[in-house]
Amino acid sequence: MTETLSAATASESHAEVPIQTALISVSDRSNLGDLVKVLAKRNVRIIATGDTAKHIEKLGYWATGISDYTDFPEIMGGRVKTLHPRVYGGILADRDNPKHKVAMANHEMWSIDLVVINLYPFEQVIARDCREAEAIENIDIGGTSMIRAAAKNSRWVTVLSDPKQYEEFIDHFDEYSGMTELAFRRKMAGKAFTLTARYDCIISDYLCNRSADDSHSLPETLISVLHKTSDLSYGENPHQQAAVFVSGARTEPTLCTAEPLHGKPLSYNNLMDAGVALRVVSSFNDPTAVLVKHNTPCGVATAEDTVTAFHRAKACDPLSAFGGVLALNRALTPEMVEAWGDLYLEVVLAPKIERNVLSMLGKRKNLRFLEVPLLQHQELQYRTIPGGVLLQDPDDKIIPRSEMTVVSKQRPDADCWKDLLFAWEVVRHVKSNAVVFARNQATVGIGTGQPSRFYSVQSAINHSKTCEGTRDSVLASDAFFPFADGVESAIAAGARAIIQPGGAMRDTDIVEVADAHGIVMVHTGVRHFTH
Repeated sequence: MTETLSAATASESHAEVPIQTALISVSDRSNLGDLVKVLAKRNVRIIATGDTAKHIEKLGYWATGISDYTDFPEIMGGRVKTLHPRVYGGILADRDNPKHKVAMANHEMWSIDLVVINLYPFEQVIARDCREAEAIENIDIGGTSMIRAAAKNSRWVTVLSDPKQYEEFIDHFDEYSGMTELAFRRKMAGKAFTLTARYDCIISDYLCNRSADDSHSLPETLISVLHKTSDLSYGENPHQQAAVFVSGARTEPTLCTAEPLHGKPLSYNNLMDAGVALRVVSSFNDPTAVLVKHNTPCGVATAEDTVTAFHRAKACDPLSAFGGVLALNRALTPEMVEAWGDLYLEVVLAPKIERNVLSMLGKRKNLRFLEVPLLQHQELQYRTIPGGVLLQDPDDKIIPRSEMTVVSKQRPDADCWKDLLFAWEVVRHVKSNAVVFARNQATVGIGTGQPSRFYSVQSAINHSKTCEGTRDSVLASDAFFPFADGVESAIAAGARAIIQPGGAMRDTDIVEVADAHGIVMVHTGVRHFTH
């Protein structure tokens, strides 16, 4: 306890530390001239590694080479240059400790007050097509070690780990007349440890992914490196804070990085709904339109063109389409803008937006347009629960028609198969318990999120009354029917075929009901719960 109190007292007594010696080793030399200029103005002694020292000299300033300071050459192509006791002693010394002072004097160490480091660009290297040997060569060892050492000793040492920090440092350095204040040093130390943690996580992810024995196995330790790209006005509700975080390793455009080509910034709920719409529309190859409201598809259709697909999707539930999100898997054209007419939409996204579309919007200031590429693959899915995180593979298992089983006496014809496969693809994206009625490759009724499958069927039938109803439709169910009541209701509403996983204890009874009414029943053997 005495040592802790002494350390705390010592920290407070050295709130402001003059910067007399700086160590600089940077691969990114942007803004370095501005930094060196203010250091030289206050006669700060600079130690620098080879190429950095040459660059400083080109700028017209003097730096002591690291080899001259350590009296040991940079070796192994620069792999070993700063890993030396004179460097780390000068960074890590407790200047209140008499023994440390003696050691520094005996070994002629300089107290290093400022450490300016940025790391080898490992993340940028692996973002392009590179050989593993090149990636390994860009793993920084000395840089991370010096950053961590300086951050650990923030009582005395200031660490700058990003060129973007130089301007803030310069302002602080001038304000405090060549010194830095304790709160500033601790702030920079926190950012430094965040940087090294992120750097190590990216390296770990790269190496683990390359060496995994089973590419389908989930990791033993979950390491996710995300950085905030923007704050949102609020979350699901105005009293909740929210922000967008993305993986730093991503280089391709995504929904999270898309900037609206028109309209105000996106909200939390906009992004959630747009994510569902993008996943659904990316599942189809033919021209498709998807309408989503409150995280739930309310209309999906495939047709010969997106305008026709839109009209069919909207017909499923025009009431819910109001204020929703529209996603297309083809370019957004002026004809498409004319098609939705006065329908109020929050967001429209497509892989390409023809620029003459923007001139047609008039007073629609709240409508956001997003140009987002279709998804090529799904990612691991994370869900938070109290006390931890759930992680699972994406539900991307596609069952070919050849592996499905027709269990009824009645066989589906070609058109029936098209509708069955369409409805089966849509139901994969609807919240459980989920059922989808479809006709002519367009949804005509969607039942979602009910605690009973029978209730989902009834809900879908009720919603379908806003369009042509469910006569001559097919029904897809994301899981088996535990009882015949849901099947009987669907048949009574006009369903001519049902596709479902099968596997219920009463499958035989349910198939008998289908046969008694002369409808098609197909088992897929795969469930698609979405919670």
